[in-house]
Amino acid sequence: MKWKLNLKTVHFKTFGCKVNQYETQALRELFLGAGFCENGVGNSDIYIVNSCSLTKNTDRKVRQYINEIRQASPKSRIFVNGCGAFNPESGLEKIGGIEIFKDLDKRELFKKITGAKNDYPFKGIKSFQGRERAFVKVQDGCDNFCSYCVIPYLRGGPVSRPSRQILTEIENLVDNQYKEIIVCGINLGAYGLGQGENLTGLLKKILAIKKDFRLRLSSIGPNYVNEELIDMMAENKKLCPHFHLPLQSGDDKILNLMKRKYSTSDYFYLLDKIRKKVKDVAITTDVLIGFPQESEENFKNTLKAIEKGRFSKTHIFSYSRREKTASAKLKDHLSRKVIIERRREAWVRAEKISYLFRKNFVNKALNVLIEKRKNKETSMNFGFTDNYIEVQLEAPDYLINTIKAVRIIEVKIDRNVAVLAEKRQK
Repeated sequence: MKWKLNLKTVHFKTFGCKVNQYETQALRELFLGAGFCENGVGNSDIYIVNSCSLTKNTDRKVRQYINEIRQASPKSRIFVNGCGAFNPESGLEKIGGIEIFKDLDKRELFKKITGAKNDYPFKGIKSFQGRERAFVKVQDGCDNFCSYCVIPYLRGGPVSRPSRQILTEIENLVDNQYKEIIVCGINLGAYGLGQGENLTGLLKKILAIKKDFRLRLSSIGPNYVNEELIDMMAENKKLCPHFHLPLQSGDDKILNLMKRKYSTSDYFYLLDKIRKKVKDVAITTDVLIGFPQESEENFKNTLKAIEKGRFSKTHIFSYSRREKTASAKLKDHLSRKVIIERRREAWVRAEKISYLFRKNFVNKALNVLIEKRKNKETSMNFGFTDNYIEVQLEAPDYLINTIKAVRIIEVKIDRNVAVLAEKRQK
């Protein structure tokens, strides 16, 4: 339905996770459907900043971006939503000239700006601006309360979308030529709990859609991965052979202080089960460096775990103190200098392990979704293999947004180079 509005221009900026990016896209479709035009910084009447407040560093980046907007468009209206809007530590309340929106249902922001008085049931997104791979949010909220994480205090407990709504949304996206669907949530593994559904049941329904696309899981807690999910990945080629399983620490004492629900032995037992069943599987992970009371021995155990895990990619994060969390009350917080030094050492170790994993696939044929993104220096395209190896390759424009077979011909610490192969792999 078109709204009777004077034509206005809007600019969206998203910080943080896939869920945030999905929620921005849902807002974008509402605004564009109401007759708004999307413009850049300095040329918009309205700015909507979807903030992240996972760490102090993300808070700083959000504030910095808002200040850039204020300088470029001093007369525009700036609305800030997302996790930072709910977190007093974000510093947003101290910034003048912005409107902070505190409602988890971001459709309410659309109603506030447009003056719309009716409720508009959410029917899902139909596109994903600037991407060949579409994120689909299936779940929100978390009640695990890991001791370092502020998100349960900001987003609340777990809530899952009905599977029928998700399936319709995915069919619409695939009909609009999206070849990869990534299901995501704040706590993906908790999908359907208390609502008579579960993640594996949802995935079976998605995989039964008789259309040409591949399906990828976003981050999932190790304690939610069961035999059924592993078997599904092993048996159904439509489900990408890739798990993102946050480790956070390779030391049991630190995992206990973090209130994670597994031990290092549990974690590596799971990895062994996955690798025995899923061919060419990639396992990516998150590691949090500098947690309170992390001794040199604890840190060394994490370095050993990075090697033992043989991860294709390890995302290294620095501990950030959040006052609402249990870890803020612990004794013996590490200095910034120590955290930076350890983070650097962990990054070097992780890049070495990633290189060794990727080197295993030199001259092997792999399927890649070719994307529009270009390397500015070489004009090469980018794409991800089924098992989440990012490659650069030369591809004609007509192959963009298609899945093609490639061979990796060169692996370096910072990149992988591929060429087109003859036949898409089955």
